[in-house]
Order: sequence, then structure tokens, then C-alpha cells
Amino acid sequence: MSETVIKQADGSYVDDTGKVIYFSTERFINEIALGQNCFICGAHPGSKAFNDEHILSDWILRKYSLVNRKITLPNGTQFKYGSYRIPCCKECNSNMGDIFENKISPASVDLKSFSQLVNSHGSQYIFCWLSLIFIKTHLKDAILPLEQDRRKGTANIGESFYAYETLHHIHCISRSFYTDANWENWVLGSLLIGPAKIMDGVESFDFADDYNAKSVMLRLSDFFIIAVFDDAGAVFTKINETFISKINDGLTALQIRELFARFCYHSIALTEKPKFSSSFEDGKYLITASLPGDKPVFKNLGADFFGKTMYHHCKKVLDFLDGFSDSEKEKILSGNATYLLDENGNFKTDSMIYKPKIS
Repeated sequence: MSETVIKQADGSYVDDTGKVIYFSTERFINEIALGQNCFICGAHPGSKAFNDEHILSDWILRKYSLVNRKITLPNGTQFKYGSYRIPCCKECNSNMGDIFENKISPASVDLKSFSQLVNSHGSQYIFCWLSLIFIKTHLKDAILPLEQDRRKGTANIGESFYAYETLHHIHCISRSFYTDANWENWVLGSLLIGPAKIMDGVESFDFADDYNAKSVMLRLSDFFIIAVFDDAGAVFTKINETFISKINDGLTALQIRELFARFCYHSIALTEKPKFSSSFEDGKYLITASLPGDKPVFKNLGADFFGKTMYHHCKKVLDFLDGFSDSEKEKILSGNATYLLDENGNFKTDSMIYKPKIS
């Protein structure tokens, strides 16, 4: 980054080469969320070569045969992974490939290799990569129609489900590799990397995110990652003693999704989130977090709310669970079910029995 950074009338900061170091919230909404500019550098279409960016990396789509598979959008419709892209210039796309994908792809063969990558590059590196996936997912929703039949209205998914200003901070951290921004410690949110159990007939890829909880889950082969982007690590601390510390084996697909639901529930239950801000001094860009108090406070949203959250995030895999019944569904919705711990509070290692895969 150039040592000369100039504040614009709208609150954005641009260096003396014209590079946008910081998008104001207003500019982020107008040019990135609702516009067609490159989501990293902000280049206008036509000003540079564009080749757009996959929401999920191309190597993930190929490795797990997802190109022609479909993801379910917030409005309940489905969209092919292979066509799931957002505006991105060719230069930024290539830059992200060099910085992230060319390193993460070979390291994602197993948990051991991925852990070595984390040890060498740091948690912030992985957190930034996950924030890219999250922000791309929700920026895509800004340009997809809410109704497939346009006679029912012309609104887009994002207009109906999102307040784009709540994504501004995540956009800032997702492009920190481009802006050379430094982070204060508390900017790093909750991050968990754990073992996943490989089972016959069960896919070794999974992906889920939650806009309200600002959280994402990604499962790749024998490991999974969960991140919350705006909690300064409060959710991890809350869940660690009751659940995370008791994990002593690989988690099944359902257990991973239950754990993700618990992260989402507590993220939403956090009464006051940190306040994030960007500052510039001597040409250096710093992202800071102001904590609301000495200790995070979580409100009780009720068992029913947790039950609905858990069912929402687990229903994708429940149909593959042998013996799953309406009574089991009601138990989940009541908020009283867990597939992580037994009646004695110990980790369940053999409770998941899946239906045989039909070839």
C-alpha cells in the first residue's frame, strides 16, 4: 500500500495510485453489493478484463464433483454450483488463486496437511479465506431474483433478506490480503478446525452458512471448519467447555451440523457484538475491534429457537439417518435433542447409523 492515503467525500480511502484501500459503507453497498464492480478492487465492468469468481473455489467443485450439483438459496430455489459466480476482475481472481487456492487446495487432502498449513500461515489466513467464501455467497444473492417468475416482482434475494451494511466489516477483512490491512487480535472471530468421520455412503463435502449468525461451515474430507466473523471469539469460548473440549473422535455429518447450529444460536444470542473500525496512520491500515464489556453476555433465546436453528441446519442430513422419525424431528424442534453427547455428557462416537448409499 502506498504511504499516501486520501480520504474521499463519501468516507472511502484511496491511495495515490487510485487503489481503493477502504470502501465506505455507502460505497460498498452501491458499487459492490448492488453494483457489478469487482468485489475486491472495485473496478468497473469494462475498465478491466473480468472473468468472474466462483463462490466455492473451482478446485472444490472439481474434487467433489459439484459443478452440476445445486445449492439451495435463501428463497428456497436452487442454483448450480458451476454457475455460482460473482463479478471479479481477472487480475484479482488470479491474485486470490496465488495467495489462497494454490496453497489451500493441496493442503486440503486431510486434516494433518491442513493443520500444517494453518501452523505455517496462521489462523488469520484461514479466517480471511473463509470470509471470502461467506461474502461471495451473500453478494451473489444481491443479483439473483427473489421470484423466478418476474411477473411476481423484480426484487432480488438480498433486498428481501439482508441489510447490506451488516456485511461491510466482513468485506473489509475478506479483502485485507489486497489492502495489506493489519488486524487487532479481537478482529479474529471464533474459528474451529476439527476431525470429520469418513463413512460409507456419506459425502465427504458439506457447506452451510448463516447470514443472521455471520457464520460458515465447510467440511472437506476428514476435517471441518466453522467460523463466526463478528464475535471476537466469544462463541467459541461459550461452547468450548460444554461441547468442543469433549470431542475426542471424528464428527459425523450430523454432528458437524449440530455443532454449527450451536455456533449460530450463540452468535445470534450474543447481546452485543464488538464494534469494528478502520484507521489509517502513516499509510498503514489497521482494523480494530472495540469490545462491549469485560465479558460477553448471551441472552436465552429459548429451546424452541435453538430447536428451529438446529433443524434448519441439520435437515439436509437427517433424511440419511437410519430410523429417523417424526417423533425424532419433534424432539429436535423442541430443542432437547443432541447427537454430540450421551446422557452422561460424554462425546458420542457411534450413534450415527446412516442408510446405505443407493448406487
